[in-house]
Amino acid sequence: HTVAALTAMAPRWHDRLAITAIATERSFEFHGLDGIAGLHRADPGAAGVHGVGIRLSQPFDLHPITVLDGLAPINVYAMLDTIAEDCGPLARDGGFIELWDFVAEHANGFLYNSRFSEREFLHRHAAAVGRPSLPMLLSTRLEEYQQTHVESASAGHVLVLGNHFPHKASDAAGRRLAAAFPSLSIVALGSEDRQAGNLQIIRPGTISGRRMRELYAAATVVVMPSHLEGFGLGLMHALAAGKPVAARNIPATREVLACLDGVQGVELFESNPEMVEAVRRALDAGRSKVVASRGPSWNDWADGVGELCLQLARSDDVFTRLVRRLHMGDLLRQATAWRESSAQVTAAASPTGMPPAPAQAKAAPTLQALMALDGRSFVESAYRTLLQRDADESGLTFYTAELESGSGKLSVLGALSASAEGRARGVMLDGLAEALAAERPARASVPRRVLRRLGLR
Repeated sequence: HTVAALTAMAPRWHDRLAITAIATERSFEFHGLDGIAGLHRADPGAAGVHGVGIRLSQPFDLHPITVLDGLAPINVYAMLDTIAEDCGPLARDGGFIELWDFVAEHANGFLYNSRFSEREFLHRHAAAVGRPSLPMLLSTRLEEYQQTHVESASAGHVLVLGNHFPHKASDAAGRRLAAAFPSLSIVALGSEDRQAGNLQIIRPGTISGRRMRELYAAATVVVMPSHLEGFGLGLMHALAAGKPVAARNIPATREVLACLDGVQGVELFESNPEMVEAVRRALDAGRSKVVASRGPSWNDWADGVGELCLQLARSDDVFTRLVRRLHMGDLLRQATAWRESSAQVTAAASPTGMPPAPAQAKAAPTLQALMALDGRSFVESAYRTLLQRDADESGLTFYTAELESGSGKLSVLGALSASAEGRARGVMLDGLAEALAAERPARASVPRRVLRRLGLR
């Protein structure tokens, strides 16, 4: 989603908007973003100040909200679906729900990947009703999903799309289809890597893009058993490959199919028992065929986002919303820190049922103790010390990679301390300022991206 969006938006809008992707250099190059004309890159933690900050997915913890607050006075969130609220196992803790309430009330604008996603989010978070938004399907043009032809060494199989989340229902679908079609190979993207008879389950995060293309190329039928989607990119990839499809009859799938004409080889089913017959009909169809000339393209989506940015920049309430958002964000961060502290105290209660002893302030590690750690342990401890929270996965990956590429530990501590979140926390680590000052004479040999994070260049 992100790569396709930037590929369309940067070349079309770079003369009107300076478009920057916040990413590590390694990530930027791995995904081919360095080859997109008109796209700039900034390191996480050193991104500077921009006019509009866009997050292309909903936030599930406080960190992305804090990051976007520090990037730009105008904040836009893509609320792709409400699956986490609609599915019990995901909503059980529910800590993200108040974050979505916060975003609904204080964000400047929203992106939705379908009318269905927009409707579901507004039903649950009414504060977003009436806010500027772009409710548009992602591209439904088949040519924008077609991959370079990949020959597959595997024999034909039924490919069941999904992941480890229960609402995808791919494990259960794989088992049912394996029993119903014992002579067919069933490959399901599901909860774990394992083989059982004619059923192979693969955890999606463990396979490369090329391997995924091979799985599509060798598929005789693509099955989509998910109970809930906001859009469903898998449907477009299957149709682009000409594969017959058996898909659960859900609103997002119906919305996509409504943009297509002459649909053949797509079989919808309501329940798991009906799925077997839908797959049988799809096998008989042999291939899918649609005419996709009416729906939006990635260029249409990019133009909609660009126009929304310009509209928001002309709004009269930018300053008042910004002040209110920052104030309420500070209160939200304080409440989150208090809850985390209270949880630690509760967890420390005696197993005998006696009330816990009064909480004692936990001494922060000294600079010397931090510097004695290495790699991931060092970054995790640095986050807990300077930002007073656990490291998020993106920050942990970034700073660990920086250490592995030769950046010093002091540069990481300096970057965290000088970040917007670090300044807000105001943790003074004894000896850090002096150690950073002592490093200044040698800063010419420090990587430029680190100097920018430290404010030294």
